[in-house]
Amino acid sequence: MKIVNDNYIYAKLAKFIDDKSKLSEDKLPALTDILGDEDKAKEVVEAAKASMGRISICISNASSSPHSMAA
Repeated sequence: MKIVNDNYIYAKLAKFIDDKSKLSEDKLPALTDILGDEDKAKEVVEAAKASMGRISICISNASSSPHSMAA
């Protein structure tokens, strides 16, 4: 399931989530800020609940992203 397509946003999201077992609905406002989309934020929370292993957020076109981790 692809939820996040941008490398930079994915990295920010992964850093924020840290431990998916602690991710809950109360984190939606911050997730929405990171993703810029409340529906995607809800998808991330649901994916984290359904995921057996690592959080199931896919990156597409990772090598073509113009963003870097420098802020």
